[in-house]
Amino acid sequence: MAYLEGEMSAAERAGFEAHMKVCEWCRREVESRRPVLELLARNTFEVAVPTEVAARIRERVREEEIRKSGRLQNAPQFALAAAAICFLVVGISIGYIAAHPMAGHGVKYKMAANLPKVDEVALYDKLMRAKRQLMEAGRDREASELDDVGHLIENLAVAKGNDVAPLLARRADSPILVSEPSRLPQSVSPENLEAAYKRIIEQKPSTAESAMARVKLAELYYNRGEWRKAQAAYVLYKSLCYDQYKNYARRNEVDHRLRLLAESQKNNFKTLDLYREAMARNDASAYEMYSDIIMRQAKGELARMAVMEMAKFGWDNGRFVRRSDSRFTKPEDKINALMSLARESADEDVRVLAQTSIGDIYRDELGDIDSATNAYHVAVDEYPQTIMANEVRGRLNKLARTSISFR
Repeated sequence: MAYLEGEMSAAERAGFEAHMKVCEWCRREVESRRPVLELLARNTFEVAVPTEVAARIRERVREEEIRKSGRLQNAPQFALAAAAICFLVVGISIGYIAAHPMAGHGVKYKMAANLPKVDEVALYDKLMRAKRQLMEAGRDREASELDDVGHLIENLAVAKGNDVAPLLARRADSPILVSEPSRLPQSVSPENLEAAYKRIIEQKPSTAESAMARVKLAELYYNRGEWRKAQAAYVLYKSLCYDQYKNYARRNEVDHRLRLLAESQKNNFKTLDLYREAMARNDASAYEMYSDIIMRQAKGELARMAVMEMAKFGWDNGRFVRRSDSRFTKPEDKINALMSLARESADEDVRVLAQTSIGDIYRDELGDIDSATNAYHVAVDEYPQTIMANEVRGRLNKLARTSISFR
């Protein structure tokens, strides 16, 4: 509507028109609303308002908007302009990818050099700022639509072979959208959020709002460390809301958490509790906790997460401490740290898991199948009697079948 009513600046208008050239949905929206505005223009007339009255009204409206949002009044326009730019950049990229099919998972994409030269992290930051401003302006529907743009940016980073970890970290810190925010308590304590989610589930069963409330409730339990409640809530969400789950942008995260919960349930969730406690520390005691997790549960996703955290520890100014995550954003940095851990650890389970994780990074993040195969062979040859040896043999068999199918 801002476009049709001439409320956009020249730059915003040009950006939106460029976006419409590649977005059929936006073109249809504009064309469907144009007749309504033309009809209103023909059947309305202007009433002269005294200057003093108009000025007083504008001042009261301005004061109310500042009181509610504490932001500039053009935040929604900025946010929508940011969305249009993101759609344009990512739309071009996805169109290029669709026109150049990729051969096999884990293979380095040769067309990466031809994709747009944009900084995905900077673009993602702008998108998150736009989302926050839209939410503060009370426009939750538009804010929720920006999540899809964020996932397209993540896909663009993957297609270019870039590390998506910084984007995922920003997504985790993004504002949470909840259905019907006006009905939520003013205080957003975990207890009040839990009550609000349960109220939505009870009052609106079998709706999209109820499905979103279910997954948010499961996330709340997970973040509070209430593992049994989290597992039950995630399972119920998947079984009762399967259609909504299929379209949920973070369904891979749900599956990942369910695997962690299923693994840890075998020992009454003690490993997850231990991992949570270790993540809150930065000294040598955390390193020992991660080692204890691997000793209890030597295979599975939680063990791989623990060994990567162990690889971040090292000596700094005479103390054994966890190094900053920013030093491990590149796959090569992770590989070097894991190599050091595989050489220095006295625990055989830790060494084989570190060597296996090196192969996983070569395979999944770098698409270097030959180096992945070599890393897996080292793990099998040097540690043939460990629990992980059979897991690694399975990886080697899959790589062998994949290489044959692409010959």
